[in-house]
Amino acid sequence: MKRSASFLFLLAVILTGVSTNWVLTQKLPAKVATHFNFEGIPDGFMTLAGYRWFICIFSGAFPMFMLFMIGVVPSLFPGATNIPNRDYWFHPDRKPETMNYMFRMGCLMAGLMTLFFVGLNYVTVVANMNDPVRMPSTTFFIMLGTFLAGVAIWALTLHRKFRRMEPTGVEK
Repeated sequence: MKRSASFLFLLAVILTGVSTNWVLTQKLPAKVATHFNFEGIPDGFMTLAGYRWFICIFSGAFPMFMLFMIGVVPSLFPGATNIPNRDYWFHPDRKPETMNYMFRMGCLMAGLMTLFFVGLNYVTVVANMNDPVRMPSTTFFIMLGTFLAGVAIWALTLHRKFRRMEPTGVEK
């Protein structure tokens, strides 16, 4: 998949995620429980308007920041990029391919983060619909576990790609 296609797909995911978060917040009360202790009891609150703007902006801006850090910054500062066999993968003959891969992986991570924020918002909405307000711990931990599993698979895929040095006929 080309960079432009990856980016357009990511934008669609982010716009869908932000829109979903906006719609989900329509069900929230004026005072939103946004932070919970280990027992699921709220211990932090925000106004509805403040929470709505926070979750929508954060679910769009933070994934884009991650894409920038993973997919753009390594091309600007390859020496600061922590990947196995960095000198091999940033050789001038391989750098464009490496950066395309890093950009696609950045898009994937940004998409995972967008889905995580939608899940987090969903858990917050469900918690605030309970009487009394209480975080659904099982739902939260399933969502968190799924996200962490996705991140682990992402990291292993990235590491596996850069761990090996592919024969290309290019000598250093």
